[in-house]
Amino acid sequence: MCVLESCVTLQPRGRYGSSSLASHISYDTNLLLKAAVLDSGSGKHKQLPSGVNPDGVQASAGVTCFVTFVPLFSRAMAGPPLRKPVFIKVADLRPGTSGHNLVVKVVSTKVVLQRSRPDGNQVRQVRIAESIVGDETGVIVFTARNDQVDKMKEGETIKLRNAKIDMFKGSMRLAVDKWGLVEEAEPAAFVVKEDNNLSLVEYELVNVIDE
Repeated sequence: MCVLESCVTLQPRGRYGSSSLASHISYDTNLLLKAAVLDSGSGKHKQLPSGVNPDGVQASAGVTCFVTFVPLFSRAMAGPPLRKPVFIKVADLRPGTSGHNLVVKVVSTKVVLQRSRPDGNQVRQVRIAESIVGDETGVIVFTARNDQVDKMKEGETIKLRNAKIDMFKGSMRLAVDKWGLVEEAEPAAFVVKEDNNLSLVEYELVNVIDE
């Protein structure tokens, strides 16, 4: 997509042939959208209807305007480079934290809730399952909801993105809401450390009073 501060070259063409003169105008995003000439290729032409210029100036009768875009990218418009996601291990999870990326294996799954719920004129199925997932450092209970339940098959390797820790009766539960992603991954080579279950550790809320 063309960015701000690009240059637009108007080249009138018609019965008199190509004009040797070209007018240069600057444009903004709104003007670009109104002209409907999105293009990121230098030297590419987009034909506009006869008598219409992107700068709002009417062309002569019988003249068709061709617009050439020369994108001038800047660091400010390009934004910061994308960073690769950082994956952590199950043993690194802590209460009240979020934004975790993990690769885990499904040890077991148990559906704890399955019922129908009215949703307007339709009936939606609500499903919740508790799955034991883990890696070579430990395991934790993952609360799978609705479509996530179908991916929680024993022995499958799952990639969790932007996961969070919920607390249930003082113990940690791993979950992925609408801002995250649960996807199938290539089979992992690690052996799950099932004797280190983080969801069996109970935490107590302590009020700290500053003196």
